[in-house]
Amino acid sequence: MTTTEYKKPGAITLLLLLTGAMFLIWYPEVFVTGDGPCHVHNAIAWREMWFHNNAFYTNFYELNPSLSPNYTSHVLLAVLTLVFKPIVAEKVLLSVYAWGFILGFLKLHEQLKAKNSAFLPLVLVLTFQSLLYLGFYNFILSIVFYQL
Repeated sequence: MTTTEYKKPGAITLLLLLTGAMFLIWYPEVFVTGDGPCHVHNAIAWREMWFHNNAFYTNFYELNPSLSPNYTSHVLLAVLTLVFKPIVAEKVLLSVYAWGFILGFLKLHEQLKAKNSAFLPLVLVLTFQSLLYLGFYNFILSIVFYQL
């Protein structure tokens, strides 16, 4: 094999990256972000209004029937909170983001036919960037959806 030939990153590289990302999300009891708790609270309010017709929320809030891209995380979290506790639902959403971002990065690496895989661990730094910690869930999910 020549040095200019493309070498596809292996399953071990993928496994190490995903394990590292899942550790960073699931090891702490709570994944702390700026706006994350607001997203979770709004999702719970939506869930209560949609599925339980909760009078407390309907007295104060009204669902806007127009679609907005910023509803993505709220809808996903509302559905996830039907199955999981809110903290776990948020971690599941963040796990979906991390998987999507890392797999998208590896897809880009493959399409560029990069000769060196030494920079692949950098994807963890790019996955856990400031916009994630600010809690901009809709923005980070849009990055993943764009890569599809």
